[in-house]
Amino acid sequence: MLWALCEDDLTLSELAQLIGVSPTVASQLLSRLRTAGVLQTNKSGRHVIYSMHDELSRQFIRQTLDFAAHRLALQESVAEQLH
Repeated sequence: MLWALCEDDLTLSELAQLIGVSPTVASQLLSRLRTAGVLQTNKSGRHVIYSMHDELSRQFIRQTLDFAAHRLALQESVAEQLH
């Protein structure tokens, strides 16, 4: 969800569909992220558009997710070598 929002501003239904959860679950997650100051919302007609709060948040999330992906790949590599 965060990676998608780093790439583009999205509606609740777009995010729910993208990550494969119900709109209710997506709404709960988005609410927590908004309360934490990570996301902001803007209205466009009847739709609420979710976006990263600012460029610093966007960069932090990208770096964190890149680091996590790197660590996971490293762990998988070590696990393969042990088997």
